[in-house]
Amino acid sequence: MEEVTCKAATLTLFPGSSWSVPVDRMSSNPLDTADSLVTEGEVVVVRFLRDKGAVVLSLIDVDDDEEVRAAPALVRGGTAWLQAGRHLQERAKTATGEASAASSGAGLPAGPAGVTGQPVPPAPTGSAAGTPAAALMSVQLSLATGKAEVGRLRELVKAGSSAGPELLRLEREVAALHEELGLERRQAAASGAHLAGLAAKNAKQLEDLRTLRARNREMQQGMKRSRDDQTGAFETAEERVRHDIYLAWVRNVPADDKSRFPLPAGFSMGPEFAASLYSRTEKGAVAKALKAVVVVLTGIAERSSAREVHPLRSNDGGDAPQIQREDGARCFRASIERGVASARRLHYWRTEGGVELSRVVVHDDFKP
Repeated sequence: MEEVTCKAATLTLFPGSSWSVPVDRMSSNPLDTADSLVTEGEVVVVRFLRDKGAVVLSLIDVDDDEEVRAAPALVRGGTAWLQAGRHLQERAKTATGEASAASSGAGLPAGPAGVTGQPVPPAPTGSAAGTPAAALMSVQLSLATGKAEVGRLRELVKAGSSAGPELLRLEREVAALHEELGLERRQAAASGAHLAGLAAKNAKQLEDLRTLRARNREMQQGMKRSRDDQTGAFETAEERVRHDIYLAWVRNVPADDKSRFPLPAGFSMGPEFAASLYSRTEKGAVAKALKAVVVVLTGIAERSSAREVHPLRSNDGGDAPQIQREDGARCFRASIERGVASARRLHYWRTEGGVELSRVVVHDDFKP
């Protein structure tokens, strides 16, 4: 994980190739946020999918027992640059090492590519240890500036040994700078100790968070197995469908609205409805379809533009007649999902006795 916000996370497959994954491809729970699911520096397993021909990444429904392809090596003959379970060390730990170097007497932080003596500006960070780290780097820059000033003053002392009062003034300045440097070193040591404590606390919290996430994944897989095991709990498929529709009504209609939008008892279903409802195995597919069924049966769909309720016509023409059975029932079509490949639709009949559920179909299927 390269960067995590509340709405999305940026994953680096290899240096120079970063992909943004929105939270809805990380969890089907609308209350989840990306930063509650993953952390920066964490190595995760993702699934490659196709969305309208484009490659996208998803963390949803990735089972632990699935085979995972190894990450590429960055040098010929080398090992994979990422390994599952080997997470990036927290920035706070790196900053702790810099603080220790400063407290041991190093006036300047190390520069890039082995070059020393060049101040390195502190890197901004959003972790809990960001403020002490910034303070430490600021102190180190002040130390470097003070050391350069001391060197300049010494050169002036050598060049102007006969300067008299000016020399005495410069010597006093040098003494004051030495005292200031000593104070800043002590402050840097104290900041380093505080930073080390924060780093240890942060590491413990990250470990606890990963443990909780592992337990959450196990619970979700257990719930999925439990849903799959419900097939044998009913004598007929229609009994299972009615049971699941009732639970969906309980979940999706608030308690205050249940009296206004009751679940009608007189609805029926066609012979193909149960099979079409449970044929999709991806996570959340059945729940979305059941929610659409609830809003159709309670009449909420007629008031919602998002469901796009409209008559199912005999052809694509805008003036084509609506499909109608011999008993006078008329066929309608409502949206289950939008903006995804092969978005699903709900086909149903309106009869004199109420609603008859027909089939759950994909967008291009216009068979009643």
